[in-house]
Amino acid sequence: QATLASYTGNITNGSIIQLSNGFAGDTVTINGNLNSLEGSAIYLDVNLLDDNSPKDKLIINGSTSGNS
Repeated sequence: QATLASYTGNITNGSIIQLSNGFAGDTVTINGNLNSLEGSAIYLDVNLLDDNSPKDKLIINGSTSGNS
């Protein structure tokens, strides 16, 4: 079952944003800016069978900066 989550506000990621749970199709939305600090990571599940295969999504409705 897909996980849907939404966060409002600016986020600074100094660790891991973890969407990887063995199920492709989760969606997390950040309604704000995302700043990723050095050494941070974003983990997603993807199914690579074709372009229409399920995949996790991180949607950022704001600016991004930094490195993950």
